[in-house]
Amino acid sequence: MGMLDKIKAKLASLGPDHGAMLRDALPADEVFLANATVVPAAFERGGGQADIFKAGINAVSSAMSKNKHVSGEPGSMARSLPLSGETRIMAVTSRGLSVWDFGVMMNEPATTPEYRIAREHITSFVDTGQRAQGGAIIWHVTFVDGSTFGYRSLGSSEGFADAVAQLRA
Repeated sequence: MGMLDKIKAKLASLGPDHGAMLRDALPADEVFLANATVVPAAFERGGGQADIFKAGINAVSSAMSKNKHVSGEPGSMARSLPLSGETRIMAVTSRGLSVWDFGVMMNEPATTPEYRIAREHITSFVDTGQRAQGGAIIWHVTFVDGSTFGYRSLGSSEGFADAVAQLRA
């Protein structure tokens, strides 16, 4: 374990236990399996750019990323998911996936998910083998309508890969 890994581990231990927070927020009949810190792989870049050149670069970069990480017809499941660049916590449960907003500092209480995806709508959830900036794992979810949506995982709880592997329609 390198020095950077030790620092990351120490900092991660200082944050809130999102798993415990999610267990408390979920209905009693929904079993929590694992969680990950995620952002859409095709998040919208930019915002508030006064420099037209930088704004153009961000627009092109966002479009290219969207083509790579989101597929499907207009109105498909993948195309209906938000592309906000905000960090969220994804919970994998006995019912499927839910994505939660714990605030900018990731420490505010979250009582309801931003959105849910029932497990019967998911045909696969796989690690693409690709890594984004900083080593983030790129995961792709395939839905029953054939559309796909990518997430960048910035870190996950133990058992996350096993939990998402069980998500099949």
